[in-house]
Amino acid sequence: MLPFPVVGIGASAGGLEALQDVFSSLNTGTNMTFFVVQHLSPDFKSMMVQILQRHTQLEVLHAEDGLEIALGHVYLLPPKKDVRIRGQRIELNDRAGTGLHLPIDLFLESLADVQGKRAVAVILSGTGTDGSRGLVEIRKHGGLVMVQDPATAKFDGMPRSAIATGAVDFVLSPFGLAEQLDLLPGTLSSFTPSTETEPLRIIFQLVSRETRLDLSYYKEGTLFRRIQRRMSLIGVDSLADYERALQQDNSELEALCVDLLIGVTRFFRDADAWQHLSEQVLKPLIREDRETRMWVAGCSTGQEAYSLAIAMHEAAGGLTVDPKVRIFATDANPTAIRHAMAGEYSAEELEEVPYEWRTKYFEPQDDGFRIRQFLRNDITFAVHNLLTDPPF
Repeated sequence: MLPFPVVGIGASAGGLEALQDVFSSLNTGTNMTFFVVQHLSPDFKSMMVQILQRHTQLEVLHAEDGLEIALGHVYLLPPKKDVRIRGQRIELNDRAGTGLHLPIDLFLESLADVQGKRAVAVILSGTGTDGSRGLVEIRKHGGLVMVQDPATAKFDGMPRSAIATGAVDFVLSPFGLAEQLDLLPGTLSSFTPSTETEPLRIIFQLVSRETRLDLSYYKEGTLFRRIQRRMSLIGVDSLADYERALQQDNSELEALCVDLLIGVTRFFRDADAWQHLSEQVLKPLIREDRETRMWVAGCSTGQEAYSLAIAMHEAAGGLTVDPKVRIFATDANPTAIRHAMAGEYSAEELEEVPYEWRTKYFEPQDDGFRIRQFLRNDITFAVHNLLTDPPF
């Protein structure tokens, strides 16, 4: 981990103006380092170094493979390249010639792995969904996520996709983003649990009442980091003040609960395991004369449950009639269950789904895809706590 915050800024169409506004509005930014990852035409000669240098006192330069990352610099993605962080150095690779190109996700995922809670993601104007997967990883590792207010963006596709993940801490104009970046040292400071045991006990009670989770089984360090994160974001300094904020503002209580219940999932995660499941388990199991029931516990936002439903239909491809399938999908997080029940996902989230299955099991929408109704009918989603609720 580098000993200072690293800010990954993702931008695409219409992002240049937002970048200029952000860097012009920063007081200094010398206590952090920035990586700007844009969607660039491979044939376009970029003038971004010269353009951004006019708007900041920080040194602006193109990222170079093997270069040690220095404090107070702005590194730009060169054309035809992908950039990642490896340890304390920059790693550049040639851009893949085919397939979906998601340079912002690639960088943010590496940033999350290396920097953890010292990582910051900023998503600016652009089309598509690039950055949405990477910012979830930033949030999972305890970092900070900021997004340009779609109302201020020339193209709101990327900001709206980012907001839809539910993993965003701030939605602000470029000038507001700069103000929050100036506050980073305090926002990302380390947290030492205080002796305020009574406010902490009440906080745990409030969260348990909202989520029906027993927090006594959580790692204390994880709980304290999540609580400190929310305290920093709303600008309170003591546990007693934060406890009062939770009592008075149910939206803040919901935000804390979401922070504690972040789910990480995707369609057909671990392809080898899914292939083994389909060949060795589902094909022998599914019969025309009986209903096949399965339970996905901890289903998060539904990708695993829908993956299982697709796999079961594919495994039953040789049957003369449609398979009788019933899947129960449960999670302790009500927000995740609402997302799963909607069955709506971005094109990026379907990256692991073969094209022919996208056509067969998903219907296109203006901003992504939706699970087809016949597949949705196979699944019953419900809020369920494995430790306290009776099984199905």
